[in-house]
Amino acid sequence: MFSLLITSVFVAAKWPTLAPRFSDGNMYTYMGWLITQGAVPYRDFYYSSPPLLPYFYAFVGSLAGFSWVVGVVQPILFTIVSVLVMMCYPFGARARQTSALAVLLFLMSFCVWSTTDFASDAHPITAFSLVAIVLAARRQHFFAGMIFGLATLTKLYGLLGLIGIMSACLIHRRWRDGLVVSAGFAVVFGSVVMGFSVWLGPTFLQQILWNNLGRPEGIEKAAILKFAFAHDLWVLPAVAMLLFASVFSQLRRRYGTDLLPVMMVFLCYCVFYAFYADIYYLYLLPGIAILAVLTALNAEAIVSVTWRWILVFGLLVSGSYSIFNYWRFQSKAAVIDHLDDMIHRVRELTTPEQPIYGDYEMTPLIALGAGRSIAARHVETNIKFFNMGIFRWDQRIAEIQQAGAKVILTKAWIEANGSIRYGPERVLPVDFFRNKCQVDSFWSIKNDYSSNAVIIWNCGMSRAEQ
Repeated sequence: MFSLLITSVFVAAKWPTLAPRFSDGNMYTYMGWLITQGAVPYRDFYYSSPPLLPYFYAFVGSLAGFSWVVGVVQPILFTIVSVLVMMCYPFGARARQTSALAVLLFLMSFCVWSTTDFASDAHPITAFSLVAIVLAARRQHFFAGMIFGLATLTKLYGLLGLIGIMSACLIHRRWRDGLVVSAGFAVVFGSVVMGFSVWLGPTFLQQILWNNLGRPEGIEKAAILKFAFAHDLWVLPAVAMLLFASVFSQLRRRYGTDLLPVMMVFLCYCVFYAFYADIYYLYLLPGIAILAVLTALNAEAIVSVTWRWILVFGLLVSGSYSIFNYWRFQSKAAVIDHLDDMIHRVRELTTPEQPIYGDYEMTPLIALGAGRSIAARHVETNIKFFNMGIFRWDQRIAEIQQAGAKVILTKAWIEANGSIRYGPERVLPVDFFRNKCQVDSFWSIKNDYSSNAVIIWNCGMSRAEQ
C-alpha cells in the first residue's frame, strides 16, 4: 500500500509537467505513423536500433492518435510497470519493508523525475530488465530470457541484463539455467533478427549493429557522471554499501545467492557506462533502478534498527533534495512553448502535398500536427550520422530538394542583435542556408540546453531571386 501510495503521488506530481519537449523521442511517434502508412524501417527510412519501439508506437498511435501526448505518457507508464515489478521481487524475511525501500529509492531519484519528461528507450529497457530479473530470481529462466529479448529489441544495450544473468549462472555453475535463459532470448530476439535479415538483407544488420560500433562521444562522459552524482546523492553511498556487502564475509555468505545475479547485471551496466563512448544521461536509468534493488537488498541485512532508520532518513533527505532540484531546474526545460503556432505557420507556408524537413527534435511533431510529410522520409537528422559518414550532406540536399521541401526547421542560438551564432549547421551546411534560404519566422525557447530559438526557413528561392 505504501508503494502504491508513493507511486500515485509521483504520477499526480508529474502529470502537470507533461508537455511537448525537444527530444529525439519524437522520432518514434513519426516512425510509428510511417509504419501505419506501409513504410518499413531500415528499407524506407533509416533507424539505427532494433525495431520494437517504432512498431510499439505504430500500435499505440493507431489506438490513441499520433501526437506529442503518446510520447510523454510512455515513460510514465513504463515507470509504473517498473515499480510494480520491484514490488514482486522475492526479497528476504522483511520483504514488504525492503520492497518499499527499493520503490522509494527509485521514485525519489532525480534520474527518474527528469527522464520521464521525454519519450526514450531507457524506460522500456528498465521495465523489461526488471521483469526479467524478477523472473530469473523466481527460477523462470526461459521467460526471463524472452523478456531480455524484448529489452534488446528496444535497444542493443538491453543485452547487458542477459549478460549479467548468464554470468551469475556460470559463476554458480548452473549450466542448465544459463542454457534455458539463452534459449528464451533466442526465441524472441533471434527470431526477429533472423526474420528481418531474411526480409531486408544486409541493410538491417548494417543499421542496427555496424552503425552503432565506433560511435564518437556525443556528450562528455565525465560531465554526465558528475551531473548524475550531484543530483542523486544516494548513489555513491549505495555503491559503497554494495562494495562493502560484496567483501564482508558474513553478508556475502548470507546474501550472496540473492545478490549475485542483480550485482552482475549492475556490473555489466557499469562496464558499459565506463567504456562505451556515446553515453547519454538517460542511459543511466536502468542502472539506477537495479542499484535501488541492490541497496534495498543490502539494507535488509542491517540487523540494527537504529542503523536502519539512519539509512532511511539519509535516503529521504537525499531523495527530497533530488525532487527539489527537479522542480527548480528541470521541470520546465526543453518545453516547445509555441508548438501550435509553428504548426499553423507550416500550414500557411505549404500545401498538403509539400513535405518539410528539419531538426529531429521537433520536426516530427510539427509534421504530424500540420498534416505534412517529412521529405524523403528523412526523419533522422542527427549530425553524428553525418560526422560518421553514414549520411552525406550533398546526397541529403539533393534528396530533399528533389522531394520539393521548401520549409526547413532548425534550432539556433540568436544573439541580442539578431545574428545567428550557431544551430542551423546541425541540420544542413551553412552555405545552403546562406545561398538558398531566408528566415521566415522564429520563436523563442525559454529554457533549453543549447538553443534559444526555433527558426522556420523558407528555402524556395535563391538569394538572386530574392
